[in-house]
Amino acid sequence: MEGTIFKSEKFVSAKFQYLPLIQVNLIYLKERGLFRKRTEEIPENLYLDYKNMDMLYVDKKHIKFDSVIDIDPDKIIDLDNICEIKAKSGKELDFDKRKLGKKMDLLEIKQNMERKYKVNVLKAELVLFPVWICKIENKKNSKKRELCIDGIFSNEIQITN
Repeated sequence: MEGTIFKSEKFVSAKFQYLPLIQVNLIYLKERGLFRKRTEEIPENLYLDYKNMDMLYVDKKHIKFDSVIDIDPDKIIDLDNICEIKAKSGKELDFDKRKLGKKMDLLEIKQNMERKYKVNVLKAELVLFPVWICKIENKKNSKKRELCIDGIFSNEIQITN
């Protein structure tokens, strides 16, 4: 919230929801050696925003998204490094898959990932990431804004609608 000692904003409400992500299970083909090149196969999971395919990464306990992350896939700090992802049945979660709009296209995901990195995509799955959407109101001019808080670090997360 804005303000230093005296806050100029007040909390109005919060709503729990899930941010849909795509967990891409892949093999990173890392080349080793100067003269005698050999390829090492490194299994890795990467996470994409369901809507725009931006990659998720963690920077100083903040979850962020970017179209390209300019480091090797096995060096990207993401959800696998900070939490455990557990499979749940659709009946256990309060999420309507119709909200997703388009269906997940494995071919599109595969092409997207192989353009960015030297990888072999094995599979892609839907992952629901918990977030809180908070409504905040300015005390002086009553302007409202929404703040999205991630369910792991409790820090603000920038998402696209």
